[in-house]
Amino acid sequence: MSVSEAELFCERFQGHYEESTHKLLGGEPTAMPPEKLYALIDIFHNDDRKLRMLTNGFNIIGLDKDYLNKFDCIELDDHGINHKHIIDCIRHLKTFYRGKIEKRLVVGHYDLEATRRTCLPGNWCWSIMAPPILCRSVVYPCCIHPGMELWNNNWEMSAALKAAGWNLENPDIAKVMSNWVQTLPAYVKDQCSNHCWVPRRCRETGETRMITLKSNDVIRRA
Repeated sequence: MSVSEAELFCERFQGHYEESTHKLLGGEPTAMPPEKLYALIDIFHNDDRKLRMLTNGFNIIGLDKDYLNKFDCIELDDHGINHKHIIDCIRHLKTFYRGKIEKRLVVGHYDLEATRRTCLPGNWCWSIMAPPILCRSVVYPCCIHPGMELWNNNWEMSAALKAAGWNLENPDIAKVMSNWVQTLPAYVKDQCSNHCWVPRRCRETGETRMITLKSNDVIRRA
């Protein structure tokens, strides 16, 4: 997200999502230049929007304490590999931070067969529009969708969303999103029916592929 996109977001959504908590995530938010991160924080904070951040703790200890205190919540994720650093970050935050600290520990993966969901019109996934996500000035109805684009190795989803008005360049984007059941492009609905909880299906060939598990993966039962 650019600074100008953050400003335009607040302009386009005046009166919308103002009671929500906006989460900065990535990629890794703390990997961007601190001056840019501070500018983004200021934009949302000055617009009286609540902020939280999902981070692996990469540069938490080096960030300005006053800016960290503008977050209502800092969510630390160890990704199953950097637990010690997360503990060090929590110790650091507890010396000055007034917000909420949440710790996420990766202990395994869901059994994909047990958690299979099908997302079709009238039978929406639990995560659709809860919440939508802004990426490259396009608003996606689910945080999984940018990852789907990477999996598909094309920009068809963002192109479909832009054509349907799901982008910040559209001054009526808030109205479009409030009517999302009707305005969500058919291609996005198709992708949702084959998302991360189910075997991924190639739209052109019909081929399905399960996520590959490694021999040391721990499976959590739903």
